[in-house]
Amino acid sequence: MPLSPRARNGLMVLLLVNVAAVGGILYEIGYFDDDTPSSTNTTVTATLILNFTEDYAPEGAVDGQLVFEDVTTNESTVFGLLMAVAEAEGFNVTYSTSSFGVFVESIYDVENNADDNDHWWQYTLNRVYGDRASNRKTIHDGDLIIWNYDEYEG
Repeated sequence: MPLSPRARNGLMVLLLVNVAAVGGILYEIGYFDDDTPSSTNTTVTATLILNFTEDYAPEGAVDGQLVFEDVTTNESTVFGLLMAVAEAEGFNVTYSTSSFGVFVESIYDVENNADDNDHWWQYTLNRVYGDRASNRKTIHDGDLIIWNYDEYEG
């Protein structure tokens, strides 16, 4: 027995609502995002600061800080700048990737939650904490990127 026009319309509405809901969820989790920055060919010059706690500051850090001023790179994301400096200066950065983007696990061999200290690497862009993965946050000339080894208060 065929469906009545009213039942057919009801099923179409239900289908459209479900498609929109699933699409919204996939958009929110970054399913449609590319793991590469949107403008990798853009050359930027920015400043990178690495803030360590006293117990984990490497040799050469002043007041727990390493400052890299006027770094020029064509990797125009927070993560791209970090990796450019790491390569130029010869320190290690470890990270993992997921559908959400890159998750930085250690900088300068200082690991997240080292010795169960509840400290994690978190970045700020122009002193505002990031709202997305560092490989998806675009930077511009003159920006200030700070990676803080901060206590997590989540």
